[in-house]
Amino acid sequence: MAKAPPPRAPRTDPAGSRHSRRGWWVAAALGAVLVLAWAWFGSGGGETAAPAPAPAVAPGSLGARERTATEVSDPAEQRRLSELEERRGRYLSLRNAFGAGSPPSPPALSRLSSALSALWPAGSVPWRGACSGMLCRVDGPAPASAWHEQLSTDPGVKAIAERVVVDPDGVATAAFLVLLPAGASSSASVLDAVEEDFRTSTEIRQCLSRIGATGSVDFTITLDSSGYSYRQSSDLPLEALDCAGGVLGEILDRHPPTQPVQTGTRTLTLRR
Repeated sequence: MAKAPPPRAPRTDPAGSRHSRRGWWVAAALGAVLVLAWAWFGSGGGETAAPAPAPAVAPGSLGARERTATEVSDPAEQRRLSELEERRGRYLSLRNAFGAGSPPSPPALSRLSSALSALWPAGSVPWRGACSGMLCRVDGPAPASAWHEQLSTDPGVKAIAERVVVDPDGVATAAFLVLLPAGASSSASVLDAVEEDFRTSTEIRQCLSRIGATGSVDFTITLDSSGYSYRQSSDLPLEALDCAGGVLGEILDRHPPTQPVQTGTRTLTLRR
C-alpha cells in the first residue's frame, strides 16, 4: 500500500514577506521621527516666537475720522463738507494729470511767468513754474497760505487762467493753473447781461408768490470755458427752489458766452 505523501509546508511569498518587512521599518522610522520632534519642541529648540501683542493706542492719539457730507444733518455743514470734498478731488485730479500726456509748453510758461513776475516783483515770493500743455504747476515756499491766496485772487492771473487750484487742506505747496487760450474774451459783459435779466425777471418771482413762500436764495454762477455752472443756497421750500432754478436755466440759455472766455463768478440773490 502506497504511503501518503508527507504534508507540504505552507508556501511563503517572498514578495509579500519583503512588503511586510518594509511596512514595519517605515512605521518604526516614523515613530522615531515623531519621538525626536516631540522632544525637540518640548525643549523649546524649534519654537517660533509668538507675535507680540500690538501696543494699546491711547485715546485721542489718532485723529478722529472726518465726517462726510452725507453723515451730517446741518445744511451749512453739509455744504461746507461737500465743497471741501469737491476741492480735494479737483486738486488730486490736476496733480495726477500734470505731465501725464502733454509735452512741455514754453509759450504757456512764458505767459505764466509774465503774470507771476508782475504779481511778485523782485522775487518777493520765490517760485518755480512749469507748463504741460495748458496745465501749469507753480511751486513756492511753505507755508502755502502765504502766497496761495495772492495767486488765486490776482486779476493778472485770472486774465490768463481758467482756474487756479490749490490744496484745500494747506498741506501741499504746489498750485495748479489751467490756462485759457490766448485772446480769451472777458466774462464780465456776459455776466452783466445775465444779472440784468435775472433782476428784471417776473417769472422767477412768481415761483415764490405762487406758493406763498418767504425766504431767499443765492445763486452763485460761474462762467468758464466749459460754460455755465452754479451753486444755490436757500431756505426756500423745495418746490419754489426748483421753479426758480428752472427760470435761471432759461436766462442762462438766452446768454450764450463767446468761447474762449475768461473765468468769472457772479452771485444773484432773490428774496421775498
